[in-house]
Amino acid sequence: MKAQSFTQAQYSLLDEAYKFFNKQLFSNQLPECMIVLHRKKSSRGYFHAERYIQKAELQDKKKKLNYIDELALNPDDFNRPDIAILSTLAHEMAHVWRHRCNEKKSKGGYHDKLWANKMEEIGLMPSTTGQEGGKRTGQKVTHYIIKHGKFETHCLSFLKNRSIKLSSFQLPSTSQDSKKNKVKYSCSCGYNIWGKPGLNVQCNECEESFMEE
Repeated sequence: MKAQSFTQAQYSLLDEAYKFFNKQLFSNQLPECMIVLHRKKSSRGYFHAERYIQKAELQDKKKKLNYIDELALNPDDFNRPDIAILSTLAHEMAHVWRHRCNEKKSKGGYHDKLWANKMEEIGLMPSTTGQEGGKRTGQKVTHYIIKHGKFETHCLSFLKNRSIKLSSFQLPSTSQDSKKNKVKYSCSCGYNIWGKPGLNVQCNECEESFMEE
């Protein structure tokens, strides 16, 4: 596959996933976003509201400015199963929903109660630890996938029979990565294991992949 084809395949998959989740999880409420891949240390993704300006020519020759949000995923984090990568996409889409579909401004931190309630509604449980019992709101909040929830159900349907996988597009490990100690992996039913970074291991109990913390 040529380099251009790789680029097309990767961004097409993310664009399709955004449109699919917009319909299935957000009732098509979200506007289009500029989806980018951006390496940001200790971050799986981020949302940047109204980062771009699109100039549109109207019939009366006046110009209209449209503000486009940016939604970014970190390709350093693509050593996880596709369902985990796409859960980060849905996490950031919940930020798009919070910004675009609510008049009430965010208070008390970036991940507020409105955002957290929406996350839980779409099948992602917000948690500061990424595990059950973590705080749902705050400045730094991740999530875990709710077993048999809306996200898991729809994401598995989206990924079914797809030959192109986001996890196929991984950045090579650096010398620093190779020296990294063992990391902790957890599954949704509560079991933990430890191993080298980048493992793809499935739990026999819940039949889900262990998530690297």
